[in-house]
Amino acid sequence: MPVQHRLLRRQLLRQLGTEEPPAGHEALFAAIDEAYQQADRDRGMLERSLDLSSEELMQANADLRAVFRAVPDLFLWLDEHGRVLDESGGSKPIRAAWPGPLVGQSVAGTREPRIGRLLTEALAEVATTRKLVSVEYSVVDDDIERIFEARLFPLLERQKLAVVREVTGLRMMERALRRSQEELEQRVAQRTVELSAANAELEREIAERRRAERVAEDAQLRLQRFIEALPAVTYLAEAGPRGQWHYASPQIERLTGAPSAEFLADSGLWRRMVHPEDRDRFTTEEARLLTGGAFLMEYRLLTRDGRIVWVRDQAIAAREGPDDDARVLFQGVVLDVTDRKVLEQQLVQAQKMEAVGRLAGGVAHDFNNMLTAIGGYAELLARQLPPDSTWAKQVAEIRRASGRAAELTAKLLAFGRRQILRPRTIDLRRLVADLEPMLDRLLGEEVELQVLAPTQPAIVRADPGQIEQVLVNLAVNARDAMPGGGTLTVRIGQSTLPARALEPEVAERSLPAGDYVTIEVADTGIGLSDEVRAHLFEPFFTTKPVGHGTGLGLATVHGIVRQSGGDVLADSSPGQGAVFTVMLPRAASDGHEAPVVAAPPPPPPPRGAETVLLAEDESTVRDLLSALLVGLGYRVLAAANGAEALAVAERHGLGSIDALVTDVVMPGLGGRELAERLRAVRPSLPVLFCSGYAERPPETAGDVRTIFLSKPFSPTDLAIRLRTLLDDPSA
Repeated sequence: MPVQHRLLRRQLLRQLGTEEPPAGHEALFAAIDEAYQQADRDRGMLERSLDLSSEELMQANADLRAVFRAVPDLFLWLDEHGRVLDESGGSKPIRAAWPGPLVGQSVAGTREPRIGRLLTEALAEVATTRKLVSVEYSVVDDDIERIFEARLFPLLERQKLAVVREVTGLRMMERALRRSQEELEQRVAQRTVELSAANAELEREIAERRRAERVAEDAQLRLQRFIEALPAVTYLAEAGPRGQWHYASPQIERLTGAPSAEFLADSGLWRRMVHPEDRDRFTTEEARLLTGGAFLMEYRLLTRDGRIVWVRDQAIAAREGPDDDARVLFQGVVLDVTDRKVLEQQLVQAQKMEAVGRLAGGVAHDFNNMLTAIGGYAELLARQLPPDSTWAKQVAEIRRASGRAAELTAKLLAFGRRQILRPRTIDLRRLVADLEPMLDRLLGEEVELQVLAPTQPAIVRADPGQIEQVLVNLAVNARDAMPGGGTLTVRIGQSTLPARALEPEVAERSLPAGDYVTIEVADTGIGLSDEVRAHLFEPFFTTKPVGHGTGLGLATVHGIVRQSGGDVLADSSPGQGAVFTVMLPRAASDGHEAPVVAAPPPPPPPRGAETVLLAEDESTVRDLLSALLVGLGYRVLAAANGAEALAVAERHGLGSIDALVTDVVMPGLGGRELAERLRAVRPSLPVLFCSGYAERPPETAGDVRTIFLSKPFSPTDLAIRLRTLLDDPSA
């Protein structure tokens, strides 16, 4: 144990009043001993590390100085006042800042005072802060600026170390770097501006493109809505039997019953829907389109629900893709033209019916002239024969045959809608009730008749005789359709048609919107095929054996109903019976419903003594009328046409003529023009028109000075009408 340690231990025990460590303090004294021992060891190590010989220290100092000389920097050891204690190294340009040797001189004693002031200020700052201080100064040598840096470090005992080095190259590099950096920053700023402008332009282009895309999307949406609102199917499909469909508008489902997705998935679906009778023509037209032509075709489709619809398909061919691999696409529109086709068929049928009606009217006109002569002469002959004579009976047969022939011409005129109608306000319930006994006898015992009438009135304005004819014809037709017996139901009802046409498959032609009274005649007979229904109302068409029908029954029904402002519908299928529905416009009740009663027997023909101008182009009828009128006491001036009648009137004087009896249709000057010419001179002249066409001149309606008499007529009818005309006080 070192002496100092033992003395300190002994002094401490003495202060405690003991020679040994007191109890409880052994650990303290042990720690003190250990601390002293460690301190002794550390001191020994330090002494050994500092125990160097003089030669070693000198050699180390020499080596250090050699290192300092080898570097271009100038190392200066300064005392606390800034005098140089030692120096080492330094290039000539560095040393040129001082006038002579540096050791012993003040480091601030430079050639240029400004450099000295910088170094003095730096020394003071180092002494104050005890931190590194660096200053720079420049020297111009041979017109070359050199830059130097002096770095002053604080050392022990207030000494300082100054390291001076040339930093010209470094500063030039830094300046060049700063210039480059500034140029780079300028270019970056310029480029940033350019990029900002480009970015703004890009954003503008993007916004413009988005706006254009929105406009295109809106246009596409509007186009799609427009296409989907069209009453037609638009499509895009590849050509050929296996051509893929690329688009089909939703209307295709309403047309065919199949959604558009099925056509896109099944390329042959449309072709399979084409009517078998139209497929070859469809394929031919499609091939023609592939060669550069246009596709325009009307053909039939078989829809999912079994309907047959007519379509008008119009398309163009467009090539898509490179020329070598281009595919041909059909861009087309399909329009449902079923209604138009039905209307065309109806128009053809109507034109045919009109032509036949005109022919029937012409035949009836000529025939009525002949029947007028036959019936008139037969009546004259009957007046001259004893009633019980054989000749009287034979004349009666002639008159009956003439009457049946007149009924036939009436049917022809009814078919041609040229018969005279005498419409009045009637309740169909009463008309059918009055007609029921006759219908019952007409049907026979094997057919049961059922009449179903509503409680409310069924008022129409029509000719009751013609409506009775309609019901009789329908009843006879139904009876013949039930050879083994059955039931005939007559049902009276009401119907209101909306402001749209009837469906083409329901009615032959459309009726105007409004309220209608219906008479439904239904039988339980053999029914009608589609082929028979297509010709049902054609004149002379019949399914009965030869000699058992004229083929005018339903044609007459059709003509009467159409002339009365209504229509007749037929619904039937084989084995299911038939239903005929007569629709007549409903009329308001005026409280004066005309009763349907039989006409009273005609009175004896009245006589007269007036002068009558007679114009008739048919010589047989002219001779008969002359004989009839002369026989009744009249004076007759006969003419073969209108021009001759004018000459007769001028020759005899119009004032001497009491009445004009004229045919309506004559060659040259007709009856209407004749009456107009004569009335231009004498407006009150009574006129009796006669015509086999049974068409009353429209300008004579409501004129009490004019009476119209349709052929054939009896001598009694002529006498009564003429007397009525002459006796009218307003004439």
